[in-house]
Amino acid sequence: MKGRFSGLIRSKILLSSVLLLAGCGGSGGGGPAPDAEVGGLWAGATTIAGEPYEMIGIVTEDGRGYFVSEMNVAHVVYWGTVTSSGNGVTFALDGAGVLGWRFPDGSAGGAGSISGSIKPRASISADLNFTTALGTRTTGAVSLDYVPDYADDSSLALIAGNYTDTFWLFGGMFNIASNGELFYQDPFDGCVINGRFAIIDAAYNAYDIEYSYSNCPAMPVWNGATFRGLAAYDADFGEIIVIANGLLEGEPSGQVFVLKR
Repeated sequence: MKGRFSGLIRSKILLSSVLLLAGCGGSGGGGPAPDAEVGGLWAGATTIAGEPYEMIGIVTEDGRGYFVSEMNVAHVVYWGTVTSSGNGVTFALDGAGVLGWRFPDGSAGGAGSISGSIKPRASISADLNFTTALGTRTTGAVSLDYVPDYADDSSLALIAGNYTDTFWLFGGMFNIASNGELFYQDPFDGCVINGRFAIIDAAYNAYDIEYSYSNCPAMPVWNGATFRGLAAYDADFGEIIVIANGLLEGEPSGQVFVLKR
């Protein structure tokens, strides 16, 4: 993942001012603290067995969350619901390898949680617990910082245009129409992706995305595969980051695109 999410990760240079503002002032009065806001673009790392791996995520205001992290030589997508209680945060998640990658024990996916504390619009410090479908457990520490680009408005007109994939290096162009419709056709084998982007809340930089594969002669397993997830747009670098999940041959699979204008 190194170098593939440069737009979002470079934005962390703005975090010093955000953290300073978060530390200023205070609130008086008694009573329990309100539940923390969980929405945001999040970037940082998960440390497993002493080895740090980059992690980024998109969480909507209503708590729908998608994260992707390196793990050994592959990538894992986590998806689920993020909730808070006071300043405690829990991400109840499912997970799967990207594009059919399997965990070392042969599992396609698993389930678990990321739980800890959150400073809204600032940082998350938590523990990862993940167990594969065949019972292998992984634990780690998660440290994430809020990326201020989340406060940008979302707009289908803003993201409309032609893009190339800089993550998996799919050939050809991805086209996003002004109404959010997505179209891609592989220039080599004709495999087609049709889908759509949709606005979730125009005040925040998070988009819903759903897309399906068809006419894939070289890899017929992809025909009919449908993925759904979240996306965010980095205006400074002209990049759309897509994190999604779906089924391949009935088993869970993650997918990531970094689309560049």
